[in-house]
Amino acid sequence: MASWKPVGHYVTNHAEIARRGGWVYGEDVDFVVVACKNCGQQFLYDEEALQLYSDPTDLSARYLYADGYEVPNCSRCGNEMDFKYLEADSSEVAEGPWSWTR
Repeated sequence: MASWKPVGHYVTNHAEIARRGGWVYGEDVDFVVVACKNCGQQFLYDEEALQLYSDPTDLSARYLYADGYEVPNCSRCGNEMDFKYLEADSSEVAEGPWSWTR
């Protein structure tokens, strides 16, 4: 499991995240885009609810990403989930599948 570090640039399109099925439960939500350290596959992570979203078109596809809960391996490379944070204003996010979250 990745060790998470806070970043200063959270994605902020909460209305669209909710429209696509994500859990937006108030003003204090902290969504970040993360990438698999092995292959670069991107995911959306909610630091408050510990939800990991894998499909940018259907946010009902999510997993509780916390100790003691089973999370599938990376959908692209098949390795165990281990991620790095991406800055919301980075070109990686702007050109990736989660660009609409910015």
